[in-house]
Amino acid sequence: MNTELAKCAIEALDLVRYDAMIRADVASLSSILDDQLVYTHSDGSFDDKQSYLEGVARGKWRYRGLATSGRRLRLYNDTAFVDGNIRIDVVIDGAATMLNCRYLAAWVHRHENWRMIAWHATRIPPS
Repeated sequence: MNTELAKCAIEALDLVRYDAMIRADVASLSSILDDQLVYTHSDGSFDDKQSYLEGVARGKWRYRGLATSGRRLRLYNDTAFVDGNIRIDVVIDGAATMLNCRYLAAWVHRHENWRMIAWHATRIPPS
Protein backbone atom coordinates (compact mmCIF):
# COMPACT_ATOMS: atom_id res chain seq x y z
CA MET A 1 0.00 0.00 0.00
CA ASN A 2 1.28 3.43 -0.92
CA THR A 3 1.62 5.33 2.37
CA GLU A 4 1.16 8.81 0.92
CA LEU A 5 -1.92 7.81 -1.07
CA ALA A 6 -3.42 6.18 2.02
CA LYS A 7 -2.80 9.30 4.12
CA CYS A 8 -4.34 11.52 1.42
CA ALA A 9 -7.39 9.25 1.20
CA ILE A 10 -7.97 9.34 4.97
CA GLU A 11 -7.53 13.10 5.15
CA ALA A 12 -9.99 13.57 2.28
CA LEU A 13 -12.50 11.23 3.92
CA ASP A 14 -12.21 13.16 7.17
CA LEU A 15 -13.14 16.39 5.36
CA VAL A 16 -16.09 14.66 3.69
CA ARG A 17 -17.14 13.27 7.10
CA TYR A 18 -17.04 16.70 8.76
CA ASP A 19 -19.09 18.17 5.91
CA ALA A 20 -21.58 15.29 6.13
CA MET A 21 -21.90 15.85 9.89
CA ILE A 22 -22.73 19.52 9.36
CA ARG A 23 -25.25 18.71 6.62
CA ALA A 24 -26.68 15.72 8.59
CA ASP A 25 -25.99 13.63 5.47
CA VAL A 26 -26.57 10.18 6.92
CA ALA A 27 -25.96 8.41 3.59
CA SER A 28 -22.48 9.92 3.24
CA LEU A 29 -21.67 9.21 6.88
CA SER A 30 -22.83 5.63 6.51
CA SER A 31 -20.42 5.10 3.62
CA ILE A 32 -17.47 6.43 5.66
CA LEU A 33 -18.20 4.75 9.02
CA ASP A 34 -17.34 1.09 9.52
CA ASP A 35 -20.16 -1.28 10.48
CA GLN A 36 -18.31 -2.02 13.74
CA LEU A 37 -17.97 1.65 14.70
CA VAL A 38 -17.59 2.61 18.36
CA TYR A 39 -18.20 6.36 18.71
CA THR A 40 -17.28 7.64 22.18
CA HIS A 41 -18.53 11.16 22.89
CA SER A 42 -16.71 13.70 25.03
CA ASP A 43 -19.13 13.09 27.93
CA GLY A 44 -18.25 9.37 28.00
CA SER A 45 -21.44 8.14 26.32
CA PHE A 46 -21.03 6.03 23.21
CA ASP A 47 -22.86 4.88 20.11
CA ASP A 48 -22.52 2.16 17.54
CA LYS A 49 -22.93 3.00 13.86
CA GLN A 50 -26.69 2.55 13.81
CA SER A 51 -27.42 4.59 16.93
CA TYR A 52 -25.02 7.36 15.88
CA LEU A 53 -26.61 7.66 12.44
CA GLU A 54 -30.10 7.62 13.97
CA GLY A 55 -29.07 10.44 16.33
CA VAL A 56 -27.71 12.53 13.44
CA ALA A 57 -30.87 11.87 11.39
CA ARG A 58 -33.25 12.95 14.15
CA GLY A 59 -31.18 16.02 15.10
CA LYS A 60 -29.86 14.87 18.48
CA TRP A 61 -26.56 16.46 17.37
CA ARG A 62 -26.77 19.40 14.97
CA TYR A 63 -23.20 20.18 14.02
CA ARG A 64 -22.62 23.78 13.00
CA GLY A 65 -18.84 23.79 12.62
CA LEU A 66 -15.75 21.67 13.23
CA ALA A 67 -12.12 22.81 13.26
CA THR A 68 -9.08 20.65 13.94
CA SER A 69 -5.52 21.56 14.85
CA GLY A 70 -2.37 19.66 15.68
CA ARG A 71 -3.47 16.67 13.60
CA ARG A 72 -1.18 13.67 13.37
CA LEU A 73 -1.86 10.70 11.13
CA ARG A 74 0.02 7.45 11.70
CA LEU A 75 -0.35 4.51 9.35
CA TYR A 76 0.29 0.87 10.31
CA ASN A 77 -0.47 -1.37 7.31
CA ASP A 78 -4.29 -1.53 7.10
CA THR A 79 -4.90 0.57 10.23
CA ALA A 80 -4.48 4.30 10.73
CA PHE A 81 -4.74 6.53 13.78
CA VAL A 82 -5.49 10.23 13.63
CA ASP A 83 -5.26 12.40 16.71
CA GLY A 84 -5.31 16.08 17.49
CA ASN A 85 -7.45 18.87 18.88
CA ILE A 86 -10.96 19.63 17.69
CA ARG A 87 -13.42 22.43 18.34
CA ILE A 88 -16.99 21.44 17.65
CA ASP A 89 -19.83 23.93 17.46
CA VAL A 90 -22.85 21.70 18.04
CA VAL A 91 -26.42 21.81 19.31
CA ILE A 92 -26.97 18.76 21.53
CA ASP A 93 -30.60 17.99 22.33
CA GLY A 94 -31.45 21.65 21.69
CA ALA A 95 -28.60 23.17 23.73
CA ALA A 96 -25.87 25.07 21.86
CA THR A 97 -22.42 23.93 22.95
CA MET A 98 -18.83 24.65 21.94
CA LEU A 99 -16.71 21.56 22.61
CA ASN A 100 -12.94 21.83 22.87
CA CYS A 101 -11.51 18.30 22.80
CA ARG A 102 -8.58 16.00 22.18
CA TYR A 103 -9.55 13.15 19.89
CA LEU A 104 -8.35 9.85 18.53
CA ALA A 105 -9.88 8.32 15.41
CA ALA A 106 -9.06 4.82 14.16
CA TRP A 107 -9.44 3.86 10.51
CA VAL A 108 -9.28 0.44 8.86
CA HIS A 109 -8.71 -0.49 5.23
CA ARG A 110 -11.08 -3.24 4.10
CA HIS A 111 -12.38 -4.25 0.71
CA GLU A 112 -10.34 -1.50 -1.00
CA ASN A 113 -11.83 1.28 1.17
CA TRP A 114 -10.87 3.19 4.30
CA ARG A 115 -13.57 3.38 7.00
CA MET A 116 -13.53 5.03 10.42
CA ILE A 117 -13.99 2.29 13.03
CA ALA A 118 -13.55 4.27 16.25
CA TRP A 119 -13.79 7.83 17.55
CA HIS A 120 -12.94 8.92 21.07
CA ALA A 121 -13.12 12.54 22.25
CA THR A 122 -12.10 13.94 25.62
CA ARG A 123 -12.98 17.48 26.66
CA ILE A 124 -10.09 19.79 27.44
CA PRO A 125 -10.83 21.62 30.68
CA PRO A 126 -10.75 25.42 30.50
CA SER A 127 -7.41 26.83 31.59
